[in-house]
Amino acid sequence: MEYAQRISSLIHSIRKNSKVKVRTPLQKVLLPVLDPRFADRVKVVEDIIKAEVNVKSVEYIDDTSGLLIKKVKPNFARLGKAYGAE
Repeated sequence: MEYAQRISSLIHSIRKNSKVKVRTPLQKVLLPVLDPRFADRVKVVEDIIKAEVNVKSVEYIDDTSGLLIKKVKPNFARLGKAYGAE
């Protein structure tokens, strides 16, 4: 039950920061899983989490490859002012 409370609290805070109300249903929530025991414990309370935060499915992620792509583009105008010819 503690996992359900913690996960629900985190999802509620994410919704609040992104200004998405609980009335708006979400398709899925992605939970990172580092320990298989964690996934087993969360699966027990998965229905409670889905009902509390208005989510249709909970997915478990153990590999983050392809999930997040980072790209860096420098701001040359700002870098030029700060570092000049360097």
